[in-house]
Amino acid sequence: MTETSKAFHRFKFNSMVLNAYDLAEKNEDTRNMVAAADKYAKYNQLDKEDAYKIPWDEIVPQRFEPTSDPTVIGIKAVVNIKEKIEAMKNKYIQDIAEDIEYEDVDFDEDALFNAPMNIDQV
Repeated sequence: MTETSKAFHRFKFNSMVLNAYDLAEKNEDTRNMVAAADKYAKYNQLDKEDAYKIPWDEIVPQRFEPTSDPTVIGIKAVVNIKEKIEAMKNKYIQDIAEDIEYEDVDFDEDALFNAPMNIDQV
């Protein structure tokens, strides 16, 4: 929103300077014509080179390809890593992991959740 406001004020300033120049030219007032032209040139920075515009449409993002090779980022590859991972899983997880059986809970859901609550019971 502020950029729009600045753009409007720049347009308005340029318009006022050009009107002042036209009025000075109409009155054949060379001094004020030069002053208006000077303000116009200074404000629009006509004495300076244009800023280099970044060609955003020409910028191509770097393509990344996923890999499981650790040497790409400078890490030494471990020989037989998959076998070592499997051995560690067998060593540490085998004692902990076990199949567990479950049984359905038998309760009256409506009686439990829809029962009126007495504040004295809490």
